[in-house]
Amino acid sequence: MLQRIAKYLFLVFFGLLVLITAALAFITLSETGNRWLIREAQRYAPGELEISSISGELVSGLTLKGVSYRQDERVIEIDRLVLDVYLPDLLRGTARIRLLDARNMYYRAPPAAPDAEPFVLPERIPLPLALQVDKVRVTGLLVEADKAKTVVDKLVLSVSAGPVRGLHIKQFDVSLQDKMLQLSGKADLHKPYSFGATLNWATRLPDAVTVSGEAELKGDLHRFSVKHTLSGPFQLTSDGTVQLEGEQPEFRFSGQWQSLRWPLSGDVEYASAQGDYEIEGHVDDYRLKLEGPLDIRNAPAMQVQARGHGDSGQLAIDALDITMLDGSLAASGNVAWAPGFTLAMDIKASGINPGLQWPEWPGRLDLETRLDVTSKDERVAAAFRKLRLKGTLHTQPITVEGDLGFKNGLPESTGLRIALGENRAEVSGVLDARTGLRYQVDAPKLAGVMPGLAGQVRANGVIKGPMDAVSANLDLSASGLSYQGNSVQTLSAQALIDPVRPQASKLSIRAQGALIGKTPVQSLALTSQGWIDRHKVSLDVTAGQGRTLVELRGGYRQAAWDGVLEVATLELRALGNWQLRDPVELHVTARDARPFKACWQAQQRQVCVRGSRENDALQLALDGESAEGQLHGDIRLGRPGGGKDQLSGTVNLDFPDLRFMEPLMTDIKVAGGAAAAEIRLSGSLDAPEIGGTASLSKGQMIIPALGIEMKNIGFQAEGKGSDVVLSGSADSGKGSIRLDGTLSLARARNWPFNVKLQGEHFAIISLPDKIIEVDPELQVAGSMQRVDVTGSVRVPYARIKLRKLPPNTVKVSADQVIVGPAGAPVQQPSTLPVSVNVVANIGDDVHFEGLGLSTNLAGSLAIRSLESKILIGNGVLELRNGRYDGYGQKLAIQRGRLLFAGPLGNPALDIQAARIIGEVTAGLQLTGNVESPRLSLFSNPAMANAEIMSYLVTGKPLNDSSTGKDSQALAAAAASLGANNPVSREISQKLGIDLGVQSGATDTDTALTVGKQLSPRLHIDYVYGLFNESAAFQVIYKLTRHLSLIGNSGAQQSIDLKYSIERK
Repeated sequence: MLQRIAKYLFLVFFGLLVLITAALAFITLSETGNRWLIREAQRYAPGELEISSISGELVSGLTLKGVSYRQDERVIEIDRLVLDVYLPDLLRGTARIRLLDARNMYYRAPPAAPDAEPFVLPERIPLPLALQVDKVRVTGLLVEADKAKTVVDKLVLSVSAGPVRGLHIKQFDVSLQDKMLQLSGKADLHKPYSFGATLNWATRLPDAVTVSGEAELKGDLHRFSVKHTLSGPFQLTSDGTVQLEGEQPEFRFSGQWQSLRWPLSGDVEYASAQGDYEIEGHVDDYRLKLEGPLDIRNAPAMQVQARGHGDSGQLAIDALDITMLDGSLAASGNVAWAPGFTLAMDIKASGINPGLQWPEWPGRLDLETRLDVTSKDERVAAAFRKLRLKGTLHTQPITVEGDLGFKNGLPESTGLRIALGENRAEVSGVLDARTGLRYQVDAPKLAGVMPGLAGQVRANGVIKGPMDAVSANLDLSASGLSYQGNSVQTLSAQALIDPVRPQASKLSIRAQGALIGKTPVQSLALTSQGWIDRHKVSLDVTAGQGRTLVELRGGYRQAAWDGVLEVATLELRALGNWQLRDPVELHVTARDARPFKACWQAQQRQVCVRGSRENDALQLALDGESAEGQLHGDIRLGRPGGGKDQLSGTVNLDFPDLRFMEPLMTDIKVAGGAAAAEIRLSGSLDAPEIGGTASLSKGQMIIPALGIEMKNIGFQAEGKGSDVVLSGSADSGKGSIRLDGTLSLARARNWPFNVKLQGEHFAIISLPDKIIEVDPELQVAGSMQRVDVTGSVRVPYARIKLRKLPPNTVKVSADQVIVGPAGAPVQQPSTLPVSVNVVANIGDDVHFEGLGLSTNLAGSLAIRSLESKILIGNGVLELRNGRYDGYGQKLAIQRGRLLFAGPLGNPALDIQAARIIGEVTAGLQLTGNVESPRLSLFSNPAMANAEIMSYLVTGKPLNDSSTGKDSQALAAAAASLGANNPVSREISQKLGIDLGVQSGATDTDTALTVGKQLSPRLHIDYVYGLFNESAAFQVIYKLTRHLSLIGNSGAQQSIDLKYSIERK
């Protein structure tokens, strides 16, 4: 385009020189002479020259108005032309024009002759005089050529030329609309016409992005060099040469790019940080190379190397190498765009790991295929031929084999087979009206398809064309499905879509045993019969404590859905059976909904909903009345003038006795209370405002799981514009709690709130084995994105008595999940981050009993959350005035501390309990942490562990404890340490008996055994039940290697014959 402009500007300039030459031929110093000379110029000019008015003198500035020049089809028109010539320089052989100023100029170029010979520069351009033009200024130029019009806002030229100095362009500036060009340089006026020039340009693209360039050109008409820098949202530098000799110009360029992107503004789809390129040859035979990174939106990062050659109609890609996802892709082929578009590529990839881009899909893939694409007469065909993909995907083997393509706008496949682990899928056929595209899926182990997915699915069907009237059928069955906390035990679906026979179309979906989030759904059935313009839909859902049944009949025609809500039943075990009183007619479009009224009844209760929508204004009203109270609401939501959604309305409710809500509460018993509200709504959805109050008074509820009864519950929310002021109180046990705070309705700030909780002796647990009262001083602040809990909680009074646990009780692992019919759903962690930074202080009246301990507790803990999930404790809890009941003795706790410097549930232990017998102190020391405790013995003076155990249990040395009750107690203590414990072995040796623990069918059958081998065949035991406190005498006589006779005498008498095989 710039070349065309330059050509036209040259012709304009040439035309001006013709006018200038005519004027110089009739130079005169008088205005009258000027008029005469111009009239003579009009006579002798080769075309028709007309001038409306003349004023001034040539030597001081000649002004011409209404200038028009016509020669054949060439036209030049100028509203106003000012010419200022400096005549004295003619004496020095220089024709000097100090100013040529044209305003509102029009130039129409004649059509180019079809057989015109190409322009050829002469050997030399002779100039009779040196020429100096100080300034040419054209303001408002319209150029018309080849039925195209170009508007030049402004043109400025300063140039000189002479037979010796050649051509010197000091300034050539052109601005047109959103484009700009600046040129300066020098050139010889004889062959080979050596030149040097500097070019600057800029343009504003349609997407409001400015792109500019700087170029340096140097050389002659045989060969010249180019250095160019393109700047904008990216930078592209080029350095090369152009050879003009020969039949076609040859070029050789190399360069680099930085921050390359597309599109140039807005969201980036394609980007390359930096790269290099080379291109050489001519238009009909060129070679190119490039290398650099490539980033595609939502695709993995790539490093690309390409090499190819081509001509004006095609490009042969010799090698395209891409490094990505720890693997590589190599391709070669051909791209042609004349006469039609064709693409043929052979593609191979190896070692691709999609998990680097999509972490849920780790693996290693190899690919081999051929891609063919053709486009002719706006019909596109594309196909992957001999597609073969193999490898692993998240540890499962995967293979994909076959063909897949599009022809005449229809998908087709001669057979595409996909296998992932034990799961299979197959597609074959053509999406036409005769054959159809058949598919089949057999996935018995969905866990191998996607992480977190489980279950099995089988499906098959056919999809038939044409594309504007696709028909399809589906038969699907699944079981054991689960994904991200949602699950369904069985699922079946059958579908038939037939636009030719619309009333034959149908859909049926049935599910059993579903869990959606935390809501169990026992059954779901969705059926639909008919087509878009006429159909019937029914939904039957049984979930939680109720059942929902909905039936709709209608059709979509002329951008509107008209129908009837025939059935809408809600069966709630707690609130009764709510049924739609009368069918409801509905008319819905994209912007409007005809006014409707729907009423539900359940015995003496009734709820009615009225609604309408007109011009994006929505109005809803709710009226409910029953013996328990009443509820009325009227809400209007509109968008006047296309602005923000405006909100207005009122809500009123009055329920004097809330005990009717008790069936809705599974873990809480509502014993009383009244609720009332008078609320006014205004503002917008983004910034709602609220007025009025909502209150709960005389509330009373019982929480059996905690054993507490909360009385005098009061709560009030008062709307004050964009804020809601909160206050409340409640009594529990001997104490109370108070709440004060505010809630902001600023949606843009995610509904921030700030609440303060204060209380004294508020009972949070009151059970026979646990009583805890607290004095909270808490600040709860945050929004719907994050909650921060700070402050302190004091425990002034607590009594905790733990039931006695069996010594061999096994703790369930934290990562163990119980599955099966009896297993409860796994609780999902909260998605709202909660930050905790609270200090817990233990008061003076806190006592703990359990697991042999009886002690008071004291101390304080700083509790904070780590990553919103783990509670971290920092502090010390002391055991004061405590004792430990162990081995039949009461051991005084000399030192007891629980040290917190990590997870709250696993403090470090520092507990020491002892028994003093005369001058001997024997004791136990517990260290480690709660999850991994370590028990050791100590004494003063120092002695063996067996001796320490004897002093702890019997108060005597080991040698004095070998008879009577002392030996039994000592044997029991040793057995509790384990038969293989060194202390147990030493005590057994001293007592001359065998100690052991005998396990039974259940934990309560565990028993202590004290026995002795009397002969190689005869062994006797005394068996004492550790939990049922039963005793028995047992005799074991070995008859043969495998047969033994066992006799028991106790609460029950028995003789057993036991056959055993020992395997090493």
